[in-house]
Amino acid sequence: MLWPGATPEPENAWHENLAARHLVDFLTASENSPAMGEREIADFTAKNGPVTGETALLVVSGMVERGNVLRRVLLKGIKDQIIRSHVLADVVAEDSRKLDAAEQQGTSDAQQQAAAIKEARRQNLAALDDADDTAAGLCRRLVYDEAKLRRLAAALKAHTQ
Repeated sequence: MLWPGATPEPENAWHENLAARHLVDFLTASENSPAMGEREIADFTAKNGPVTGETALLVVSGMVERGNVLRRVLLKGIKDQIIRSHVLADVVAEDSRKLDAAEQQGTSDAQQQAAAIKEARRQNLAALDDADDTAAGLCRRLVYDEAKLRRLAAALKAHTQ
C-alpha cells in the first residue's frame, strides 16, 4: 500500500488538488535538487501549516507517477545504448578482422584499404565509448532520481500531520 490507512484515489487525483499539484510539480522538476525540494516543503508548511494526510497521499502518488514515467524513459535509453554498444562491438571486431586481412596482403591498394579501415575502426571505437558513457550516465541518473524521490518523500512525511 502506498500510504497506510489511505482510501483508494483515482489515477491523477493529485492534479485536482492545487497544493498537491504545486508540490508535485516542484519536487519532481529535474532542475530542482533534493535540498531545494526539502526547502520548498518546509516553506510550504511554514506558510500553510503541516501537510494533511490526504494532501501528502496525493503528493506521493504524483511523485510516484512522475517518477515512473521518467524511469521508463531512462530504462529505454539504457536499453537502446546497450543494444547500440553490442552492435558497435561486433562492427569493431569485424573492422579488426578486415584490417588484419588487408595488412597481410601487403599491396599498395591493401595499404590504402587498411588506412580506411583503421579510420572507420577508430570512429566505431569512439562511438562505442560514447554509447558506454551514455548508458552509464543514464544509470547514474536513474539512481539519483530514485534517491531524490525517497529523500523528498521522507521530508514530506516529516511535515505531515
